[in-house]
Amino acid sequence: MASHLFPFGFNFGRDTEQWRQLVCCLPAYERAKELVDHFHRMVNTQAVAVPPSQTDDILSQFYPRKELIRAESESLSEGGLHNLGLLFALLAIGCANDDSLPQLNAEAESYAHLTRATLCSYNIIEHSSLSTVQTILALCAYTKSAEISRRNDMTWTLMSFGCQIAMSVSTSLKLHAR
Repeated sequence: MASHLFPFGFNFGRDTEQWRQLVCCLPAYERAKELVDHFHRMVNTQAVAVPPSQTDDILSQFYPRKELIRAESESLSEGGLHNLGLLFALLAIGCANDDSLPQLNAEAESYAHLTRATLCSYNIIEHSSLSTVQTILALCAYTKSAEISRRNDMTWTLMSFGCQIAMSVSTSLKLHAR
């Protein structure tokens, strides 16, 4: 599975079939909204800054008219992939914090794998964005919120990697502003 390659991805670029396979793994709108709400309820205890207005924009990108989109070629932008990864990460955190589920549950782990697979779908070192940084830090928060002791090193590794990507994004933004 592609998620096991993270952070060394295979960069499928604009491969429509791969994109469709990832998008088809999104839950129904109602479940996605519920999990994003779980994420926002617990956001004060985590170091992930994704405001409700941004999650609303991401949900509307993938759920226009509250129905899951079909992956059309015009949706295959890097920004779409970045946002898809962030959405999967938020869903994983939402599942880990859903009181009706055990903290360690298959649905949350599935979304965490899909997050990593999405991050592997493009070169995150050369083509990073704020959404990429948020996705990596959200994945870090998931590993911490799932409280899997064997992943403590993974949490710190992801935090360090997210900070390094954030610095490169910041540098890139400063260079483009000049």
